[in-house]
Amino acid sequence: MTQPHATEANFDEILQYLCEPDGQEQAALESVRVGDEQTVRQTSLGLKEGASLRNKLEAVTLRKPDILQILLEENRVLSEDVVAEAFQRKDRMCIRILLDFGWDINNTLWAASPLCFAIHDKDFMNWLIDHGADINARYELDLPVLASAIALGDIQVVHLLLEKGADVMHGNLLHSAVERKNQREGAELVDFLARKGVDVNAHRHTNSVAWKQKAMSFLPTPLYLACDKENIPVVQALLQHGADPARKVFVWGRNGPSALERTRSINNPKLSALLFGAPSKF
Repeated sequence: MTQPHATEANFDEILQYLCEPDGQEQAALESVRVGDEQTVRQTSLGLKEGASLRNKLEAVTLRKPDILQILLEENRVLSEDVVAEAFQRKDRMCIRILLDFGWDINNTLWAASPLCFAIHDKDFMNWLIDHGADINARYELDLPVLASAIALGDIQVVHLLLEKGADVMHGNLLHSAVERKNQREGAELVDFLARKGVDVNAHRHTNSVAWKQKAMSFLPTPLYLACDKENIPVVQALLQHGADPARKVFVWGRNGPSALERTRSINNPKLSALLFGAPSKF
């Protein structure tokens, strides 16, 4: 692209000119797409960091681990986006090469544990753990991958993490169980966690890391959240393990409504029967 005149070009033209790869960069990118290893070796010599990262991202996107290795042999510069792409695609060959060239498997990716890319895939989760991924590593808001798996993942992945020794006492796991789409599985997880000693009346985000960011937001108890979602199986499980309907939530640093008060505003006879018949400790 010819350099645009500043007086004539619009913003998009200027941006395109600045971002467009030069001749060498374009040749290198094309060689990656074609998969010509010899040409990749020649054209990747002396590339600027940004161009080198684009080529590596392209190699990962096209699932070309051999090309990725050649590019890393030229320089080991990596970015979060390049690595996250490999994890998102569950490309074990590319991931193995990235690890061989020095990437720490426990580095966060997009503010999350790399294991979060495996919460729907038991085999991939197991593979990552076997390659050194820490199941108890904490990421955004000090949450472990188990919290994401319970809320959104495959139940087999949840069971695998528990079998591997995931810490059940950290991460607002009961709140995650409330949010699980399969309510029966959520109730079973509540029962399991409560039997392990998890506090059924705890507010959300009360760990020291999350509290600094969330103390002035809405912090429900698991029971309040379950009532709000009209999640009857989980409400029953929580009540069976001593969840208190009168326990108030925190809202902007002050006491807010309780699960009992929330239930009064919901026209659900079954939910009301459960809540109004339950004892309170607070």
